Amino acid sequence: MATFSVATDTVNGSGGRVFVNTWTAMAANGDVGEAIEHVSCRDRCVTFTGTWGSGGTAVLQGSNDETNWFTLKDLAGTAISKTADGLSQVGDMPRYIRPMLTAGTGSIDIDVILVERMGFR
Repeated sequence: MATFSVATDTVNGSGGRVFVNTWTAMAANGDVGEAIEHVSCRDRCVTFTGTWGSGGTAVLQGSNDETNWFTLKDLAGTAISKTADGLSQVGDMPRYIRPMLTAGTGSIDIDVILVERMGFR
């Protein structure tokens, strides 16, 4: 298991500030992304892309204490869990968010991008 650093870009757009958080090259079961904390963001959308190999599964997790982590749900109440490239709107609003590979081998290579939007101030 490895922890992957997050790269965060900030964009100021007409709809408010936008954070683009990127974790790259996650490859093995148990790999996690460095947690981010943007509690003032109200809209979140995540994409998972890459080489999935056999058995690769990625989830988006949230926590309010950075100790107990849970798989987040989309707006329909379905767990955000991918085995192929995909995009989900995030329905849960925890304090901390990170991606995690819950299955897979070193033959996979997954990139995760989480876009978060703050409203006007």
